[in-house]
Formats: sequence, C-alpha cells, structure tokens
Amino acid sequence: MNKQQPKKYEKLEKQCFGVYRQYNELNRHLKALAVYLWHASEESPGESQQFRVGQAIEELSLVRKESWNLRVKLEENVMLIKGWPGEGSNEQINEEVEA
Repeated sequence: MNKQQPKKYEKLEKQCFGVYRQYNELNRHLKALAVYLWHASEESPGESQQFRVGQAIEELSLVRKESWNLRVKLEENVMLIKGWPGEGSNEQINEEVEA
C-alpha cells in the first residue's frame, strides 16, 4: 500500500460520514413534510390548511435540495473508489448510484 492510500481511505471515510449525515437530514425533512401534509389533509379548507400546505411546499423544496446534495456526495465517493487500483466492481457501483 502506498502512502496515498491511507489519505484516500480517510477522505472516503469522512465523505461517507457526510453522506450519512445528509441522509439523516433528508429523512428529517421527509418526516416533517409528511406531518405537514397530514395536518393539511385533516383540516377544513381555509387559512390554516393553506398555511400547512405552504409549510409542506417549503419542506419539499428542502427535500429536493438535500436529495440533490446527497446524490452529489455519493457520486464523489464513487469517483474516489473508481480511482483506486484493483477495484473490479466500479461499473456495478456506478449503476447503483444512477438507478
């Protein structure tokens, strides 16, 4: 193993923790979105329901942003892994990310 390998592993490990945090953040936004939509569906039409729908729309925007950020981080990790010598399953990893 050359001297750069531990640095690559360290970088990948940090990025994996970043992906994990991003995943948790995305789940938090999805749960909040579900709650806002549930409350909106329970309420009769009016200002309160419009407020809940507005909150849900804002939360959906955050979900889309977090989802995009998570995809970017996953693709960065795949590129790091592809750069390692002896990785035979690079195409399989790339297909899983694209799916």
